[in-house]
Amino acid sequence: CARHNQTCHDPTHGSGRNETRDWTCMCAKPSTDFARARAVLQCTYDECSDADVRGRCPEGQACEDRHPLAVGNWECVCDVTGQRATAAEATCDVDECATNDAANQRKCQQAGQTCWDDKDPAALDNWECR
Repeated sequence: CARHNQTCHDPTHGSGRNETRDWTCMCAKPSTDFARARAVLQCTYDECSDADVRGRCPEGQACEDRHPLAVGNWECVCDVTGQRATAAEATCDVDECATNDAANQRKCQQAGQTCWDDKDPAALDNWECR
C-alpha cells in the first residue's frame, strides 16, 4: 500500500488462518476507494463530496469535479450562466449588451447611444441604451 501512497488497514491484526488476506489498501481522503489484499489501481477524488469544498461555492453555484483523478481542480459553476472557476467562487455576470451576438449593443449604437447593463444574472431584460 505504502508504495502507492495508500494506507493499509487490517481489521483483525491477526495471523490466524481465517484472518489472513483480510487487509485493505485505502486511498487518501477525500477518496473513498479501497481494494482488498492489494493496492488500489487508481484512486479517485470527488472533491465536491467534501462538505468544506462544496460549501465554498455560494448559493446559485454548484460544485463540480470533472476530473476525479486529480486533486485541487474542482469548480464552482454558475447555475444561470454556466461560467466556471477552478477551486474558487465563479463570477456569474450576464452582460446582456454582449450576449446574442451583441444585438442589444447594435440597437443602441444605431440610436447613437451606448448599451448599459448591470450584469446581474437574476435580473434579465434590464439593459438600457444611454
